[in-house]
Amino acid sequence: MAMKLGNGLGYRPKERVKVRTRELERLLINVEDTELFTDRHNMMLFLQRDVDRDHPAGYDKPHRNFFDPDDDEQYSVFIPPISPPPPKN
Repeated sequence: MAMKLGNGLGYRPKERVKVRTRELERLLINVEDTELFTDRHNMMLFLQRDVDRDHPAGYDKPHRNFFDPDDDEQYSVFIPPISPPPPKN
């Protein structure tokens, strides 16, 4: 392919343009096919690794709504009162 894209191997100018166009189209198709294969491979790896986890994506524990006052009662934390500092001698 590199030879066909190079000096033209004695083709006439119009033929050289056609040959280069065909080779570049082939190269583009190969690159697109490789990208699709890589994307499928990466998706399969993600799904395999995700299924092995304890909490797969989408099955995470429910998150707390920070702005919902009803959630405050469930997560109330006891905060001890602050004692005054000891007197200085």
